[in-house]
Amino acid sequence: MVLLALIPSGLFTPDGSFGPGALALQLAGGFIIAVGLVLPGISVSQMLYMLGIYEGIMKNIGSLNILPLIPLGVGVVGGIFLTTKVLERLMERHPQPTYLIILGFMFGSLPELFPGIPTGVDLAAALGAGAAGFAALYVMSMKEQKA
Repeated sequence: MVLLALIPSGLFTPDGSFGPGALALQLAGGFIIAVGLVLPGISVSQMLYMLGIYEGIMKNIGSLNILPLIPLGVGVVGGIFLTTKVLERLMERHPQPTYLIILGFMFGSLPELFPGIPTGVDLAAALGAGAAGFAALYVMSMKEQKA
């Protein structure tokens, strides 16, 4: 995410040009989006916004102008296949560090999602929802172990 913040604003903006440079940038933007789709804790819409292509993509989708979106789509599909292959290999060879990295992405996204510490009724509801989720996962894992 730190490296994404260093990318110049508007670098991936689809301006309608179809030169080799513009196509390469669209493919790279699609690949970056694919990583966000595969790994939990990474918001794709936030990545699109950080890359400066969110508005352009929404405008093209709204007007059904699909042609400028094709390189981005190819990058997304290719990136999904590549990312899942790399993730699969990492899970086979180094499962614990891989899980910890994914957990880090998830914990790293919490400040954006979590508005603050709840109080009063909200605290009771949050604790109850957390306990219910833990209980559901515990019951499912016990049933899976018996099977």
